[in-house]
Amino acid sequence: MKASVVSEDNSQATFCATLVDEWVRAGLRHVVCCPGSRSTPMVLAVANRDELELHMRLDERSAGFVALGLARALGEVVPIIVTSGTAATELHAAVAEADLSGIPLLVVTADRPPELIGIGAPQTIVQRDLFGSMVRASLDPGVPFAGAAGTWRSLACRALDAARGANGTPGPVQLNLAFRDPLDGLPGELPPARTGAWRTAAPSLDGSFAVGGRIGTWESVLVIAGAGAPQHLPEIAATHSWALLGDPRSGLRSLPAVVTLADPILRTDGAEQALRPDVVLLIGEPWASKVLATAIARWSSEGAEILHLSNRQQLQDPNHIVNQQFVGSSATLRATLHALPSSSTSTYRDIWTHCEAAAASALDTALERGGTLSEPGIAKVLGTVAEIDTLTISSSMPIREFEWFAKEVLAENVVANRGVNGIDGVVSSAIGAALAGGTGLCVVGDLAFLHDLSALVDGLGTVSGSLVVVVIDNGGGGIFSFLPQATSVEPVIFDRLFTTTRAVDQKLLLQGLGYDTTVVTTHEAFAQAIEATVGSSGLSFIVAKVGPPATNVALHEVLNGAIAAAVRPILS
Repeated sequence: MKASVVSEDNSQATFCATLVDEWVRAGLRHVVCCPGSRSTPMVLAVANRDELELHMRLDERSAGFVALGLARALGEVVPIIVTSGTAATELHAAVAEADLSGIPLLVVTADRPPELIGIGAPQTIVQRDLFGSMVRASLDPGVPFAGAAGTWRSLACRALDAARGANGTPGPVQLNLAFRDPLDGLPGELPPARTGAWRTAAPSLDGSFAVGGRIGTWESVLVIAGAGAPQHLPEIAATHSWALLGDPRSGLRSLPAVVTLADPILRTDGAEQALRPDVVLLIGEPWASKVLATAIARWSSEGAEILHLSNRQQLQDPNHIVNQQFVGSSATLRATLHALPSSSTSTYRDIWTHCEAAAASALDTALERGGTLSEPGIAKVLGTVAEIDTLTISSSMPIREFEWFAKEVLAENVVANRGVNGIDGVVSSAIGAALAGGTGLCVVGDLAFLHDLSALVDGLGTVSGSLVVVVIDNGGGGIFSFLPQATSVEPVIFDRLFTTTRAVDQKLLLQGLGYDTTVVTTHEAFAQAIEATVGSSGLSFIVAKVGPPATNVALHEVLNGAIAAAVRPILS
């Protein structure tokens, strides 16, 4: 008997049933289990599936090696499920053997919830990362809750992929699952599955990839390129009749037929549906745009195939939507892309390029109407500066302004600290790039600038480099004005907690440290300052005084509205 929907009452049982269902769909047929209380939700989920052969063993140490021997004989992943506490530690020897022998073992350790850790609760130890570097991955998703149901199948496949050697060599993976009482609930309706596996990963071993056969005929293909994309991608896309989107770090924004204004285009009513592709090829690192990410997730839920090609082993799939992941060198990625099928027509690509042309014209006109210095205007101007080797863009609003409104980005190398997406160390990162030689330009917000003041004590040191840092002074954390907190929190409290304005005179501060500093308040003055300082010797600063965050929010609405009005006739 099953409950009808996922709720907090049945979330644990539904979570476990979903993991097991995905493993069955992926071809698993054997599971080794040991008796225990905390592992009840997982063991019940396994016992309810006739497709699985359940092997019960009394001793966890022995059971670990039984699972290992079974996995080695089958050449397939075998889960071993144990309860919490010392039961988990008994698997250590088998995990060590699986590690050095390259045997795909899925070690499922049941755990107590966080509130019982560290207070003397029985049968409780710290199990997170219990096996250290012996495992290919250590996954600890926390106590299951209904709101995360959309990630459960992805988690199941992520564990399998790691054990099968998606990141190199097959081996053991720990999946540490915390459960609360009661442990014997009934599962509700499982989150929907897909045709085929939820995700497959294919590291390149021979310079080529075998793309799965589920894709069929591709009528419309959307390529979304970020940092790390092959520079020949526009030629490949043109040959295959693919639509190509490029972010500022892709190095593609100065090339023809590359769509750059995807974020504002997709904000237009009906655009998401009108531009829905059959296949999305994610190349390199993801964009910052939440609008684009939401559209990709919705297209995925409607049946679009999502493939990710990268030169990095690390999975980059925060929305749990990638069907196939391919990892290889730039040459391998190019060969893979060349081998993929073309779109059957160029109609889909042409819609995107027509939207891009209309959006670019509307953006130019809308920005020209406003004479005051603005954050989108700064991004647009800096994107056209070609005499720089490395452009460093801060996280928070600067990277988004570039991504949304800088149609051209001519710098040879565009970088941003988007691994963790923090605002600390931005100026230091730009200084490091300048020490390597060449002409540098950095754009940073006023709070990110204050975060990294200590970098200016040494500056460029004794190295004769060139770096211009543009500090955008909007009086605080501008990005928060674009988030729900801006309207859900009282203005006084919002100002104190999120805007966090600091009364700092950047020019006086910088002059005290011995740096040439120019303060500008108009687009004309900003353009002149850029022309006068870029390429100059040493470290210099331009402080760009713009309106408060609320002004930028209003300008974004105007720009997005103008772009929507321009592209709507194309989409209808």
